[in-house]
Amino acid sequence: MAEIAVNIIGLLISAFLFIFSRDFSVSTRPGVPSAAFFPTIISAILLFLSILNLVKYLIAKKKGEVEDPAPIEKAKMLQFFGLVALLFLYAMLWYFHIGHFILNSAVIFTVVCWLLSDETEWWKSALFVLGVTIFIYCLFVMFLRVRLW
Repeated sequence: MAEIAVNIIGLLISAFLFIFSRDFSVSTRPGVPSAAFFPTIISAILLFLSILNLVKYLIAKKKGEVEDPAPIEKAKMLQFFGLVALLFLYAMLWYFHIGHFILNSAVIFTVVCWLLSDETEWWKSALFVLGVTIFIYCLFVMFLRVRLW
């Protein structure tokens, strides 16, 4: 059941990405992709992989090749749903232009990295995420001239 739920969440995230990236600005220069190019590609890949994984699971279940999974720890389920909620919150902050890209990205993805790692020192995750966020911001805003906010 968890396998189906994860794939359905993947399908919903894919649809959300595709629908809300349609509002991004369009480039007026020929041959230059719009700001929706990257989210649309990610959406299509996520859609394809979610459907493929769901079909493979259903075929294996029909053939009886799927074993009963070990019970999932409550902490792991809370971690998974916490990550989904954080990513949804990040998307809402982005869509409604609340906060700033660097601040929102640094805070949300520091928590995501901290949840996914065994590292107890949160500041290591914060330094890594802040560096990646600033790099992405500079790449898109300064070099590619894409308005992120």
